[in-house]
Amino acid sequence: MSESLDSEAWPLVTIVISNLNGREVLRECLVSIGKLDYPNCEVIVVDAGSKDNSVEMMRKDFHWVKLIEAKGTGLAESNNIGVSNSRGSIVVVDLNNDDCVDRDWLRNLVSAFVAERSLGAVCGKRLQTANPELIDSVGGKINPLTGDAPGIGNGQASSFLVHGRLLVDYVPVVLTTRKLYDLVGGCDEDYFIYFEDTDLSYQIHRLGLDVAVVPQAVFYHKGSSTVGKSSSKQYYMQRRNGMRFILKNLPMEYVLFAISYRVVFVSIIDVVASIGFVNNLLQRLVPSHRGFFLNRGNRGLVLAQAEAIVWNLRNLRATLMARAKVQGRIQNARSVLSEESHTDVDPRF
Repeated sequence: MSESLDSEAWPLVTIVISNLNGREVLRECLVSIGKLDYPNCEVIVVDAGSKDNSVEMMRKDFHWVKLIEAKGTGLAESNNIGVSNSRGSIVVVDLNNDDCVDRDWLRNLVSAFVAERSLGAVCGKRLQTANPELIDSVGGKINPLTGDAPGIGNGQASSFLVHGRLLVDYVPVVLTTRKLYDLVGGCDEDYFIYFEDTDLSYQIHRLGLDVAVVPQAVFYHKGSSTVGKSSSKQYYMQRRNGMRFILKNLPMEYVLFAISYRVVFVSIIDVVASIGFVNNLLQRLVPSHRGFFLNRGNRGLVLAQAEAIVWNLRNLRATLMARAKVQGRIQNARSVLSEESHTDVDPRF
């Protein structure tokens, strides 16, 4: 890694990456990290049981990576394993194995984060690898009425966000301190994959801290390299975890409406859109949403939605218990941060 900066002036940062059979994209990711203009960084890769020689590749070509083999783990658990084995006072979690970073990505993130105590988590501007002039995601806002958490800026020109900060409810890749990560309990492993980043960001935000996008910290994303784009598994996990997020986190006055929207309205849309001639008609009538209907012209999605509903019914008690536990943890964390905010020491560290 580059040594152009004074290592003593920068806090140690741990980057955690989860990998499953992503040897080639992981190689590109690690090569880009190896070129970072940041001198005080460790990289932990948690491999979930790859069978494509990812482990052998890391041992041979990336001796500076700390490799942890944890077969069968999802993204959420991999993040927790990585952080529990980290040395950094700052951690970066959910950097995907198919992400690549600019040389000054981490330096810009850390500079912005350390400068303002109001920040609880930051992320860079994520561009599309195939179309780097277009934005992949810069985080998003959560709609309390529906529980939807659409990404901001997807498909827009990268010039959409150039300067300043953008305050959001969640970010796809989370830079925060190890202390804050532990205070909110880390990633919720019941998500396995999808929404673990949204949930983690949301818990940090509930501490009274800002979650922000730093547009100068640029990185690139291929997308769905592990699960598969528009796969039935992807649909199922996104729907399942979206419902769980609502039940676990939204204020009670919104939960009933939001979960009804997810269970009833979305199911109706899936069924209607799965009918071939209806789907084609909707694509012609609403061309601006052609992609939306095209993705839903799949009867497998109807089954995935049904399975997601069943899972949440079976796990409702556990989810409500998690809700109560989180509320208690957040109250305690707020007290800790409030007491330390009156000192000269940054309460986030």
